[in-house]
Amino acid sequence: MLSNTRRLVYVPAVNNRSVMLSLILGFVFPLLWVKHESDQTGVVLLIILLIIQLLPFTYCALRHKFNFLSFIFLIRGLSSTTARLVAAYTETDFVALTSWEMLAVEQEIVCSLITIGAYQVARALAFRTFFEEARYELLSMTSRQMIFVAAYVFAVPITIQFLPAAFLVIHFAFAAADTVLLFTGTVRNNEKLAKLMRFLVFISGFWYFLQVGMLTMVGQFITYSFVTMCLRRQYKRLPSMLLIALLIILTQSVKHHYRLAIRSDVVLSPVEKVALFGDLLYRRYIENDLENIEENEDDRVAEGLTEGFSRVGDPSLPRVLEMTPQIVPYWGGETYQSIPYMFLPRFLYPDKPTRHFWNKFGRVYGFLSSDDFQTSMAVNFLAEGYMNFGYTGMYSVALLMGLLIVGMEWMSYFILRGHFLFTFCVFLLPFLTLAQDLGSILMSLTILTCVLLAARPLFLKMAKRDAYGTFY
Repeated sequence: MLSNTRRLVYVPAVNNRSVMLSLILGFVFPLLWVKHESDQTGVVLLIILLIIQLLPFTYCALRHKFNFLSFIFLIRGLSSTTARLVAAYTETDFVALTSWEMLAVEQEIVCSLITIGAYQVARALAFRTFFEEARYELLSMTSRQMIFVAAYVFAVPITIQFLPAAFLVIHFAFAAADTVLLFTGTVRNNEKLAKLMRFLVFISGFWYFLQVGMLTMVGQFITYSFVTMCLRRQYKRLPSMLLIALLIILTQSVKHHYRLAIRSDVVLSPVEKVALFGDLLYRRYIENDLENIEENEDDRVAEGLTEGFSRVGDPSLPRVLEMTPQIVPYWGGETYQSIPYMFLPRFLYPDKPTRHFWNKFGRVYGFLSSDDFQTSMAVNFLAEGYMNFGYTGMYSVALLMGLLIVGMEWMSYFILRGHFLFTFCVFLLPFLTLAQDLGSILMSLTILTCVLLAARPLFLKMAKRDAYGTFY
């Protein structure tokens, strides 16, 4: 009887330490908000947003039980909000946030609280049973499977320049899936081989950065390693991952300079590229002098968006708040029209709505020139909600995201009827990028669900059977 009572009154993320943390935050937040009223730079608002983004992970860390929400908000905080704060405290010519950028941060705060609230309520009322004894296991692979998976990921930087553009999307999809499997699987009686393969793909990710100036692969490796360490309670290894993550954040401010440099001299050797990258970091953080790098007009326009993103986060939300509906009328759900027909083949419904609104978004909001009908501009789901239905649309999408996150966390358990790192990370991945519209997130989740259901017999063979998983 006592056991049943406990299950009925179960409240997630509550213990003595989390209650103490709540009391401390209850004292700190009012002080920060009062200081925000007199702050003209927007830095205090960013600090408040960062604290809110770190809260779910902090509560979970105190309980030693992690969930989707904790990693989603932590990674957003580290990759976006922290980068903005680093820019504010390291750039001597830092420009204060505009009123619209401050409004965007305020709305991020409100929407974050809505998403967290929706997640916690749904989890407590409808999805509580599979959280209580969460222990996440690795998939068991053969040596050949591990080597094959690692080889595919390792080959990405080498093959990227030789593949046709039409195949790149499929190539990166397979590479992402193999990357998750690499970091959430192990080799029977040969864990050293698994560690060696992971080390080699880290080298591959850095090589990819040297080749094209993009940290995509390194970021994915750090993310999966960090999530795996937390779920397996390997806390002693976390400081090294956090240090690498901090280095990546510091790298953001010199990344576009490095791209421009390697484009202007395509015959640089790997050693010369490493030396160039180190020199840029030295000039950026020691000498604070990067103005001698030459940029043509096209590079300046293209990289300007990246520079702005690193300073104020995703640029779509403040621009949408500023221009809608004063200049650009509400879209009235135009970007959502294709979602019900997303997976219906066009030969069955020739007139089904298309999803090519990214170019129109870029043109009407001034990110692209009015005569550019080729380039696409990403819009995040919050900005998309506002530009369609105003604040009602934005808050509704924030609420939906909370429900969607907890639903997909349940799906990550349901697929293999157990707690496995592979399914956890696969379903977590679509939520980690802020600059995505709702349709893109739903499409990614639907494709993942269908593929994993189809391949379920194979993954069940790789799953370790133990007291924490049941199989049919």
